[in-house]
Amino acid sequence: MSITKETFETLMALDKRFVDEATVSLKENWTKDIESKTTRDKFQLDYRRSKIEIRKYSFNHRTRTSIVLVRYCSLKRHTNPDGKVFEGPHIHLFCEGYDDKIAFSVKDVLSIDPETSSKEDILAALLDYCHIEKTAIQTTMEIE
Repeated sequence: MSITKETFETLMALDKRFVDEATVSLKENWTKDIESKTTRDKFQLDYRRSKIEIRKYSFNHRTRTSIVLVRYCSLKRHTNPDGKVFEGPHIHLFCEGYDDKIAFSVKDVLSIDPETSSKEDILAALLDYCHIEKTAIQTTMEIE
């Protein structure tokens, strides 16, 4: 199942909040439920980190359980269908017909430099971009 570009834009524009207040650790994997403040739409935010390469991690903003709206990848190599290659941090945005297979420069989407930003800063920028209220979530970081 996929969605249209218009549905993607509508879902992204919704103001959202975490279902439960939580403290999340950026040293372990998690999935948090999110809901729209004005509609019945449900979402999830996932954090996954590599156990071997601690600088490798991703955030996924999903809807309808399996549709990825936005995915941030810290160190994974990616090649877009047009041949453009990303060797380091990049961000995937849903594109009709390609789902989440198209990546973009993080600086172009989130207006931050992933090379000099902490995981907490990247998470905060991602929450802003996805219109997810940050007041209910606190992060804890391990010393790396």
